[in-house]
Amino acid sequence: MKKIILGLSIVLTAVLLIALTPLFLTKFGSKLLSGSDELYVLTSDQIPENTSTLYVAYTGSDQIQPRLFAIDGSEEVKVSGGYGQYKLASVAPLLKIEGKSEQETTAALARALGLPVSRIITLKEQIPQPATKSELVSVLYKSLFKQLANFTIPREELLFLEAVRQAPALEVSSLEESQKAIGRLLDLTAQVQQFSLCSVAIVNTTGEPGQARLLANMLERRGGRVIRITDIQEQSERTTINYHSEESSCESIISVVKTWFSKPLDISENPLETEKYRSQLVIFIGMDSI
Repeated sequence: MKKIILGLSIVLTAVLLIALTPLFLTKFGSKLLSGSDELYVLTSDQIPENTSTLYVAYTGSDQIQPRLFAIDGSEEVKVSGGYGQYKLASVAPLLKIEGKSEQETTAALARALGLPVSRIITLKEQIPQPATKSELVSVLYKSLFKQLANFTIPREELLFLEAVRQAPALEVSSLEESQKAIGRLLDLTAQVQQFSLCSVAIVNTTGEPGQARLLANMLERRGGRVIRITDIQEQSERTTINYHSEESSCESIISVVKTWFSKPLDISENPLETEKYRSQLVIFIGMDSI
């Protein structure tokens, strides 16, 4: 009898959690998101066969409400790691099939988007292509309920769902249009002031042209102040970050730089390099990044 009562209690608790989730989000969703200031990407386990859409959520800050961006996923992008050109919406599912780690996949997608992606949310459910707002809410609820039934609280999916709930009717934009719109949004965040306090120099040692410019573009969209980009012939095996003696003003920008790379970075104080490049932060892009 005790086992039966315990079982019924568990089932009723799960049902109650599921039933109250929409009410919880309606009442407290905005407070839940306040201050997170990140970009999340929603994708599926399955590589889409037809024209697809990639959904990117800005999770909000103390000053700005969450926003959702629907990006044309059929655009061809270069996938780092020697994979060549693939449709944007296929990048994350492809790398998962290849057995790449979460950090490797996030870095590859960040480069493909040209944006500082904090997290990829991968659903087992197929995402309708293109999805209406109600369809996107429905597929997120379905995934959310499965996890809540197992007493797991999927914070990232809650954050993404709140961005979808606050979005108007979804309109698909090109990658270039989305980059500009997200860049304008990120320029308004409070952290931009912290980013602009840190001057950045980027040195490409890979021999592959354009690597420094791509990273600079991403940092500038995030509000960073890149004062110099250059290529040198002396190759470095590992990507390194050198900072001046006062690292605190560059901590925020360092966290953004990390999203761009699939491997841990060597970070150290090196006033000689920062003085040489006349910046507070010097990023040496190494061979481990291509």
